[in-house]
Amino acid sequence: GVVEARSPAGDDFEFDRLRTFLEHEAAQKAPPSAAVRHILEEIKAHSSGPLHDDATLLQFDYVKD
Repeated sequence: GVVEARSPAGDDFEFDRLRTFLEHEAAQKAPPSAAVRHILEEIKAHSSGPLHDDATLLQFDYVKD
C-alpha cells in the first residue's frame, strides 16, 4: 500500500509521513483531486520510480450542513 512504498534505501513511506503530507495539503486548501495527484507524485519520488505494489487512495470531500 501507500505507506509501504519503499525507497531505494529500503525505507517505507510510513503513516506519519502520509499524515504530515495530507495536513500540509489541507492547510494549502488543495482540492482532494490535487491532493491525490500530489501524494502519488510524492510516493513515486520516494520510491525513485513506479510502484511495485498496489496503492489505494480514497478521495472524498466532507461537506458540513
